[in-house]
Amino acid sequence: MPDEDAFLRSIRSAGLLPPTPGTILALEPSMPYAASSSDLSSYDSNGSNVPDTPGPRYVRLVFGSFIASQVVFNYDNGAIPASLATLSHEFSLDYFFEGLLGSLVYLGLVLSCLLAGYLFQVTSAKWVICASLFSNTVFYALFTLAYSPWALLAARFGVGLSRTFIVVYAPVWVDEFAPSDTRTLWLSLQQAGVPLGVMFGYLVTGILDANTRLSWRWSFMIQVFACLPVCIIFLLLPANYINVNRTSAVSRKWEHCFHLFRNPVYLCTIFSLSGLYFVVTGIQVWVTQYLTGPPVEADANTVIMAFTATTATAPILGVLMGGKVIDYIGGYRVIPRAALLAIVLGTLSQINGTLCLVVSHFWTFIVLVWFVLFFGGAIVPAGTGIMLSSVGKDARPQACGLAMLTYNLFGYFAGPFISGTIAERTSNLSWGFRTVILWGWVAWVFMVLTYFFALREQAAPKTEDDVELAP
Repeated sequence: MPDEDAFLRSIRSAGLLPPTPGTILALEPSMPYAASSSDLSSYDSNGSNVPDTPGPRYVRLVFGSFIASQVVFNYDNGAIPASLATLSHEFSLDYFFEGLLGSLVYLGLVLSCLLAGYLFQVTSAKWVICASLFSNTVFYALFTLAYSPWALLAARFGVGLSRTFIVVYAPVWVDEFAPSDTRTLWLSLQQAGVPLGVMFGYLVTGILDANTRLSWRWSFMIQVFACLPVCIIFLLLPANYINVNRTSAVSRKWEHCFHLFRNPVYLCTIFSLSGLYFVVTGIQVWVTQYLTGPPVEADANTVIMAFTATTATAPILGVLMGGKVIDYIGGYRVIPRAALLAIVLGTLSQINGTLCLVVSHFWTFIVLVWFVLFFGGAIVPAGTGIMLSSVGKDARPQACGLAMLTYNLFGYFAGPFISGTIAERTSNLSWGFRTVILWGWVAWVFMVLTYFFALREQAAPKTEDDVELAP
């Protein structure tokens, strides 16, 4: 489907490399299998004497390396929630500091996003990624060696600063080198590495914490040792097998940004999705402590296994279902229809979320949270499609870059931070968790506004910089 290819290319090529003053990185796909699959060992790791593009065999090798990096470098996002109670006890952390441990990494991501586009424009992507992976591993090691709350926070912030580059580049590489007939599948597999890493981190850390006398540091040391082989693999890969083709900078960047701030459909959509990510991140950070405390008071092992199964199935199935439904009703370019679907899905998610606040039976709670994450995941294809379709093609690099910053700041960072602050002020984690769940209604209101603004603008003339509400 041409529309689908354009949609994915906009996300991967444009949006995942945020604009910087005066320059951005623009990427174009190339023929992925033009070169023969000669033996990789005969080539220099700097990319000299290497075909311009790798053969199928080595495309799969590099692709597997990107998936492995997504898994091992997201392990800590699951390990932190699973060990939060232990960290709190050892370092005498209050809910405010616990929230910062979960959210500060995303503040680092926001700040380094501003630099990522420039670095990929002026420097070989291979060396940017290698520096990112090695420095990320160093910050993981510093976290395991921390002996004060402030050292923990500094390490988490450094993790966010150094992680951005592999996060933004992996989908760009997939768009460049993946076979055209399986590009969407490859992107899905690459993105699946993130929840897999979170799941493994949560499962391993939770089991060690609940069933052994080992220090929490051992779980994070596992991540450090798992990261080292990935770093070495990327160091040995030829640069030509990692770098993508780069073209000249796109003009009129700041003019596009000005139009974005005057686009109510775009603004309401990114704030709605930010609210969704606020809820998802808040649930992930606090659910273990919430369920093992009153009024539920469930067994820690049972919580770990049940929530691991929930996070491994609900969001992924939700995204797949949401994508199928949005295609069935005519695609995301019919913005009012896509927004109406998102409203229905959001209503179902929030009904389940609100109900989970009034139940004390463990398995009932788990089922309700499963549906919160399932319907929440189903919103993402419609919401992302609306966000891209609401702006002109030339403005999409800036639109996706601004959206990424908004999601990280007002979603991933704000979720644990605000709920942790409220829990600390009230001396009650239940109020922090209620804030997380009820915040979803804020996201729902913004999607309702998206729907009405889209209806109002549906008949308006379209330009390259203005909304595109028709298919």
